[in-house]
Amino acid sequence: MSHRRITILGDLVLKDKVVVYDLVRQRIGWAEYDCSQEVNVSATRGGRSKDVISTGQWRESSSKSSYTSDYYYLLLLHVVFLLHLRNFRFL
Repeated sequence: MSHRRITILGDLVLKDKVVVYDLVRQRIGWAEYDCSQEVNVSATRGGRSKDVISTGQWRESSSKSSYTSDYYYLLLLHVVFLLHLRNFRFL
């Protein structure tokens, strides 16, 4: 039976970080980032940008419901990270 070493990163480690998933090469990486700023996300294949989304488009206002949806996105990010943890190499 082969044992794999698993590392789980919590919110203290990932605070003020932007997480990047490379689905083609099956890698995950992150970098320091001021999370109060918007993030532009692009999906590329072969060097051509297919889609660019500004995270500012997701925010409707500074209302309580907007902050609540931010926490759901963060929760979703953690779930996706944990689901793919076994299949990815770290950068």
